[in-house]
Amino acid sequence: MKIKQRKLWDLSRDGLTQGFIGDWLDCRMQAHLKFREGLGLRGLTPALSFGLMVHGILERVFHGGFVAQHILHYSEEVIEEIRKESPNLSPAEEEDLEVAAGMAEIVTSAYFHFYDFSKRNWIGLEKEFKIPISFHDGLEVPIRGKIDGIYALNDKLWLFETKTKGRIHDPVYLDLLTFELQVMLYGWAVWKLYGKRPVGVSYNLIQRPQLRRGKRETIPQFLQRVKEDVTDRLGFYFIQREVVWTDEDWAHFQGDFTQTLLEIRGWADRAIRSTRNSRTCVQAWGTCSYLPICSREDCGGFTRRSVPFPELGGVENGDH
Repeated sequence: MKIKQRKLWDLSRDGLTQGFIGDWLDCRMQAHLKFREGLGLRGLTPALSFGLMVHGILERVFHGGFVAQHILHYSEEVIEEIRKESPNLSPAEEEDLEVAAGMAEIVTSAYFHFYDFSKRNWIGLEKEFKIPISFHDGLEVPIRGKIDGIYALNDKLWLFETKTKGRIHDPVYLDLLTFELQVMLYGWAVWKLYGKRPVGVSYNLIQRPQLRRGKRETIPQFLQRVKEDVTDRLGFYFIQREVVWTDEDWAHFQGDFTQTLLEIRGWADRAIRSTRNSRTCVQAWGTCSYLPICSREDCGGFTRRSVPFPELGGVENGDH
């Protein structure tokens, strides 16, 4: 199947997100296939299902005044959303979704019993932003995203960021948090929106349960075992870490950000080719999902989306 050129994404109309920038830095061909072509894998993986469930539940609890008693209801809403966005799931994927939903309910319930976020001085929760930046020739490009939370402490602004990972105790991963692209970009957005540079970010890391379901174990039996493990090891499943940004951190970010924007502009103008980076095809977390396309032009396991950034709404997302 030959890849067709499509105008799904436009730099000045749709802009850039941290996900786009990160994918582009990893591999330009990956960014081309994902955002210009709108290609994504069909179906769901267990890890993706769990991440979607946790994020959806947390978002609803934050908007609902931190009332954790409604988690089961929120879970049902998120499941329906996932099914609408990923129709025709196979029986195996439906079962994986059921297991992921159960684990997400257990983990998020324990999370809100372990921490009390209601007393923070919240400035914004699930804050969506769209900030235009201008190039020298006058082209305006919106930088877009959604921030988990912003709160004030001692008259200073902090970001609140929740992450769900399979290995939150990995020292390499923890080191990366000090200058992570996503959160530094969100910090820049807060600076632009509120006119005050944030002090840093409060990370709330959630460990995805790694227990495996036994061959003869029913779903309720497995979920009971997960619940017992989470309850017994709350300090293992949840970590909070604060990162304070220095003047040097911001100088590094501004330099990297400016250079990256200029390079993406050249790529968007077709002055830079969509090269394939073979070093990112196989990494510690697994294999790039686009490898079948790059290696043999096999698009059989993929579907096309109609908007470049499904996580962000509005007519500016091509939804018109």
